[in-house]
Amino acid sequence: MATPQEGGSADPRDMSVFILEGPRLPLPPATPEPATAAARMPLTIRGAWESFILPPAPAEPPPLKRFKERAAVPASALSDGSIRIRFRHPATAKPPPRLAVFALPAVLHPDLLDRPRDVCFCLTQADGTRIHGAAVQLCDVLDDGDGDEGEVVLRALVLLSRWPVYEMWQTLLHSIFAQRDALWPANCP
Repeated sequence: MATPQEGGSADPRDMSVFILEGPRLPLPPATPEPATAAARMPLTIRGAWESFILPPAPAEPPPLKRFKERAAVPASALSDGSIRIRFRHPATAKPPPRLAVFALPAVLHPDLLDRPRDVCFCLTQADGTRIHGAAVQLCDVLDDGDGDEGEVVLRALVLLSRWPVYEMWQTLLHSIFAQRDALWPANCP
């Protein structure tokens, strides 16, 4: 096999990049913020003096986050048939089966909708070959123009390689993501 230095083409199994896009999913319901009690102003001079010299009542701790804010992504949303491959490099690269299960988020959470998340994984093919993967997961809130933000779309920028150098792949993926306006393929959102 010819190496890239000798003028041949690289083996597509050495490294491949994909942009995956999942289906539209409903946005998980956010719990309302707890109402803050209005501070009562003293009505008398004695009340004002006591509020000045007495220590304030201890503040209540913030309520614990509830798990109902989280919504699991249905398994059917991560099946190979419901995933679109928006970009692939090399052009002949074929993603391994069920790649979306590893690369796309499995849980939606309101606090994490605007930040990309990193994930690393290792896949073992039927012949025993290991493929190491790194992905930047995105949950993009869809804006349909009427002010209703009720759906999200899951996306992932995925790099697959034979070599387990996850930190380097994460740095590369974040560099691509940071420069997405210049580097992103034209047909990708």
